[in-house]
Amino acid sequence: MPANQLYIKQGGTWKDAFTTWGVSFEDGTLSNLLSFPATKQRVSNESRLEHGKRVVNVSPRVASREISLEMHLIAPDFATFLTRLDSFTALLEAGDIELRTSWRPDTVYHLQYLSCTQFSHIQGLAKFILRLEEPNPTRRNGE
Repeated sequence: MPANQLYIKQGGTWKDAFTTWGVSFEDGTLSNLLSFPATKQRVSNESRLEHGKRVVNVSPRVASREISLEMHLIAPDFATFLTRLDSFTALLEAGDIELRTSWRPDTVYHLQYLSCTQFSHIQGLAKFILRLEEPNPTRRNGE
């Protein structure tokens, strides 16, 4: 994913993730953002006096979801790599992350950082997987 396709809000300003931190998605990661959220379990009642169970199917609600995003961070030299890594780590540790892509510029994903798994690096390139939570998948506006 080249520059100008992934944007992250920092301090109230949208920043191109590639030009700011050298961060971009791995191939196929966009599908993790686009996948369908699950619905919450429906209200039901199982009585021994009736066959089966009663299910209330009025106003089904969407459940929160966890998203894994495979990303990489690139830099021209090791000093720049460490600077970008520290800056991106500080952004993640702040907790709340607003993210959008150039494919859906009006869709803002309000995410919370959970952890980073499978971090590996070779010289100026790091590859990692971010685990994020989307507390309310129906809230995907610019607010």
